[in-house]
Amino acid sequence: LEAIISYTRSFAVEYLSNNDIECKVEVPDEIPHHMIKGEMRRNIFLSVKECLHNIVKHAEATKANITISISDHFVICIHDNGKGIDWQNIRPFSNGLMNIKKRMKDASGSVDFKNDNGTTVILSIPL
Repeated sequence: LEAIISYTRSFAVEYLSNNDIECKVEVPDEIPHHMIKGEMRRNIFLSVKECLHNIVKHAEATKANITISISDHFVICIHDNGKGIDWQNIRPFSNGLMNIKKRMKDASGSVDFKNDNGTTVILSIPL
């Protein structure tokens, strides 16, 4: 758990700052020792990566906040201050959002998308 959090945090800050988007990441002070299998780590990371790619490519955002919380679920909340998702005009053949949904399902988790002063994506994986 600690490794995926560390790697995701580092990737997010570097990727977004390289694209002139301010990134703030909030992580719990203490991270419980919990093993996450490789395939689950892969699904989590690729879902986060797709969210960040969408912020850079589509959101027209200048800031992104990533909040990680841990209880009986590992939750990653990604919020940007961009224009939000236009659900009526999703490009045909674009697979990004569907890939996130599939990856979270494969990880026995869930994803929730919200338009609220930008976009909020909540990835939740049971521990």
